[in-house]
Amino acid sequence: MTPIPSLWQRYKYWLSALLLLPTVWFTWQAFNPSFPPSWEQQAVGPFTVTLTPLSNARPYPYGDGYMKDFAVTFCDGCWSRIRSAHLAAGRAPAELSAELDGLLHGGRHIQHVHAPFPRQPAAGDRLWLTVEDWQGRRYYAAWLPDGRVALPGEALTAAFSQEPAH
Repeated sequence: MTPIPSLWQRYKYWLSALLLLPTVWFTWQAFNPSFPPSWEQQAVGPFTVTLTPLSNARPYPYGDGYMKDFAVTFCDGCWSRIRSAHLAAGRAPAELSAELDGLLHGGRHIQHVHAPFPRQPAAGDRLWLTVEDWQGRRYYAAWLPDGRVALPGEALTAAFSQEPAH
């Protein structure tokens, strides 16, 4: 007479396969990301640039303020003419510094940036991009948080209107 297999013995291979399903799902999500639409393209001196937020979530807490991640795309061939670039929110563009948060990094096709945001946004705040070329000339451009080109008198508070991603 053969022993009757226990429930565990009978279904252990099916349970192992079931544990692999979330791995397949998360791998699919990692290789097929979806991003919000890009913000309006803008001329920054001789360069054209497009900002794309990496999520619709509001800026996340970091240090004394907040951060939000962006992908930055410059015109073809422009990146080789740029010495450094910085993206940050505030009333005016920040001065470039090696210790400054918000420096763009990445390859020649697309750059990534963790843009600092103030703890309490004020009226007149913008998202400022500062670009310095190899001759030391600096160029500035500003966006509002909803992606339009900045107009005088509009505030940055819309960036904090959405719930953070969990």
